[in-house]
Amino acid sequence: MTFMTEEEYRSTYLKVHGTEAPSDLSEVPTSPVPQVVQNTAGELIDTTQKSVADQAGAVASEDGSGPQRAVIPGGGGGGSGLPWWSVLYSYSDLKRNKVFIRYGNSALGYHHFASKHNLRNRVVFEHLMATKPTDAAGARLEYTIYVADPSNGNIAEKIFIVSQQATRTDDNKWKTPDGGYIGVITAYCKGKTKCPEFVNKLRR
Repeated sequence: MTFMTEEEYRSTYLKVHGTEAPSDLSEVPTSPVPQVVQNTAGELIDTTQKSVADQAGAVASEDGSGPQRAVIPGGGGGGSGLPWWSVLYSYSDLKRNKVFIRYGNSALGYHHFASKHNLRNRVVFEHLMATKPTDAAGARLEYTIYVADPSNGNIAEKIFIVSQQATRTDDNKWKTPDGGYIGVITAYCKGKTKCPEFVNKLRR
């Protein structure tokens, strides 16, 4: 299993099947959740075990450089000691939209989607650099990242990412003191409250 942008998915599907992928990707067969996945180092990982992202770690760099490191969700500014507007990392998509991932709180940002939707994998967001929004309305940008089996083109999960490209939320409840965009409000696996744990283990 691996993360793919829509562009990457369609290219892979063409190579595997020799035909174009359906225009509506919801028609593509789904794959079962794998018990074991392989990381970029070729190591096999048991997906039923808790991810190391649950262990204490340092904050990821703001520019997205360096190794992936975990941030532990906490209440309010919580156990991390970070204010909600702290930028963990940021990426620019193919349309040159800069998307921030802020630490957040129970309503938005990393704290929200890591706690509520069990999505803690930074690799998901690295794929923003290789794609463009699938939908845009006002300050709201939406992206779709696929978790797919490159050997057969089957899709295991569709991850939706919603970013607020404004300095405040639509309800004016949250405003960034640094003058930057709010960034990612939420990210989740379609049709599920929580993403399956194996999504947090994929490294490509």
